Amino acid sequence: MAAKSLDFFSNTSTSVEITCPDDTTGIERIMLAAQGDLQRLLSSFFARPISVERVYADTSPRLAPASPDHPITQKRQVQLKCASRIVCIATSFVALTSPECERLFLDEKFAIGQLFRQLRVAPKFTLLKVETRAVDGKRELERTYRLETAGISCDITEVFPDRDMFVLGRAWLDDAELLNNGHEGKQSSVVQPPIDAPQTLAAAATLSSILYGRDVDPLSEQKANGASDISYAHFSKLVEVQSFVWYDRLSSLLPPKSIGAPVVAVLGDSGLHSTVTTMALLRLNVTVFFLTPSDPIAPLAYELAARRVFAVVYDRRYADTARSVADKLSIPVVAQEDAEDAKVPAKFSPWHGKRCKTLYDTPPAIPIIVYNPN
Repeated sequence: MAAKSLDFFSNTSTSVEITCPDDTTGIERIMLAAQGDLQRLLSSFFARPISVERVYADTSPRLAPASPDHPITQKRQVQLKCASRIVCIATSFVALTSPECERLFLDEKFAIGQLFRQLRVAPKFTLLKVETRAVDGKRELERTYRLETAGISCDITEVFPDRDMFVLGRAWLDDAELLNNGHEGKQSSVVQPPIDAPQTLAAAATLSSILYGRDVDPLSEQKANGASDISYAHFSKLVEVQSFVWYDRLSSLLPPKSIGAPVVAVLGDSGLHSTVTTMALLRLNVTVFFLTPSDPIAPLAYELAARRVFAVVYDRRYADTARSVADKLSIPVVAQEDAEDAKVPAKFSPWHGKRCKTLYDTPPAIPIIVYNPN
């Protein structure tokens, strides 16, 4: 979508207005408003260094010193990396019109952001376009903008390849570090880690009570049994693994995409494994229809037919109920794995291999339906 950024101030106030998609988060808007200081903002967010690695750079002939009448241009692409993960891919067209900028950029190899800092100038910033999209199961964010000051002008398109980085923060990085260093599953030894670093689920009693279906006082230090060895990073990885599993199990049952986002019913109790299953299904861009074993069969069958449910995923303890409902509608039923079988394979690395496909091109307008017979 066409975008604009308005940045204005008075003697007592400052206001920044950005035109961008409705689902853009606050931290994403901060990145979209970066004016030559994106690396600095990303480093502040992750609390890690950001490095720039050049992919290619095609420079026009340097037949004379750069000037407005004889600009020197370069088409280039770089990757911004943090802890070995690509956090941004920037493709630029740079026009140099002064010998100083030519020297800094081409001879001393300053990256664009560092060049402006070296010049000690704030470039004029024009935001041209902002887009969001889903690519191979990942949510991408893209912006196109222009930076210019005396001696240099840059048209830049930046792609943030996985918006989950802005949700998980350092946990998004730590997964890759654990895999690369061969320490999968090892817990952080930091006494008081940042809120986005891997922590045990037991450290947050409210979350433990949801995942384990127990009443836990959120203000107490009570721990849910069995939760102490599960970190947020491991939980995220487990969801990723299960998204691959459920794609393989459901893709052959998928109805034509023309009818809209597919609906999958999930029958079972609350708990860790049901939560992992639900979140994995949501990554496939399906609508999840929650059912409970106590729901009457006849009304359930009617609702499933009305919602065009194409499969029922069920906890093995409720196989009879699932089959009774499915028989009435002639739809397939698929059993969840037992919780103890849902583990992360030792060598599983989705970020360095294939990406999970989705069962529908875009996220559904209604991601979750909760059935209430009353």
